[in-house]
Amino acid sequence: MSAVQAKYNFTTHQEGNDTVFQYKKTPFSYKLTFSLVLITAIPSIIIVFMLAPSSFVMGFILWFVVMILLGLIITFVINFLRTRNSSEFRISKNGIRIGNKTYDYLHIHSYLIQDTYGNESELAVTTTVGYAPSLVGAVSQTSSIARQSGREIRKIVADSNYKICMRYGTKNIAIAKGLGLNEAEVLFDKIREAVLKDKDNQ
Repeated sequence: MSAVQAKYNFTTHQEGNDTVFQYKKTPFSYKLTFSLVLITAIPSIIIVFMLAPSSFVMGFILWFVVMILLGLIITFVINFLRTRNSSEFRISKNGIRIGNKTYDYLHIHSYLIQDTYGNESELAVTTTVGYAPSLVGAVSQTSSIARQSGREIRKIVADSNYKICMRYGTKNIAIAKGLGLNEAEVLFDKIREAVLKDKDNQ
């Protein structure tokens, strides 16, 4: 009986006293494909005319198929570019290092998960309380296809753009970004564990 392998969008390893985190952004849902109809509709009509379908019905079917295929291609390319490279940060004894900058624990006052609209759930690293970041609301019904499509796209993008931040002095600094809510929550827990371990070892 084999154990189920858990999937994560990040890895950790030790380099000396540092815990190194490497993560990838969360890809957008393929629901994005069906929200791109306004972008793919006109190019699809041009392609269908070039294919010269034998009847109006065949032309309509081809138009729909080409429109969806273009949406799939656009979504695939966006996700490929979004996830092809990993980002990195380090938890050390002195603080959190992002790029070539180290943020001293002395000036880190709290940690939080922030959504794309700036709503946040603040957590003190010295506690083990739960958290509930503000969720992005569902798309409201509207008679305008353009407005509804735009809202759907914004929601899909927002659902994969949570950030894990630290309040350094009076500013919020992103530790990791471009995450889905589940990925943000799990990665936050791992960051908290690493920070608490390093603070205990000081």
